[in-house]
Amino acid sequence: MSASAHPTRKPASAKAQARIGVLKAAKNPPVELTWEQQKVADQWYWKFCQRWGNDLPQWRANILKGVARRLAVKPVPVGFGRSLFNHRGANTLARRCRAQGVQHPRIVAMWRGREWKQAGRPKLPACQLPVLA
Repeated sequence: MSASAHPTRKPASAKAQARIGVLKAAKNPPVELTWEQQKVADQWYWKFCQRWGNDLPQWRANILKGVARRLAVKPVPVGFGRSLFNHRGANTLARRCRAQGVQHPRIVAMWRGREWKQAGRPKLPACQLPVLA
């Protein structure tokens, strides 16, 4: 039989079978976890396994183990969720401005700042930005 496992498919060319670069598990050598980090990693892994339930093949379990180890060694910063929420709000505001054909308030403030600096005034006045409903 040909190199292809399926009888009706053509075998892959040598170029398609060639791998670009070399797969490495990590650039840095693996880090041994302390006892506290191991307990935290186990907690993360248990949480991830509960989320997937019975649909947990070996490849997915290995990915979840790696993510749990990463979170145990370098935990998520405290303000990360707030930062994501702020970005979501900024994107929503930008989308509303584009839909209404209005300039984004940040751009308006930026141009006002340039005008005030060119006029020799070092400080911006308190201005009311338009409220978009």
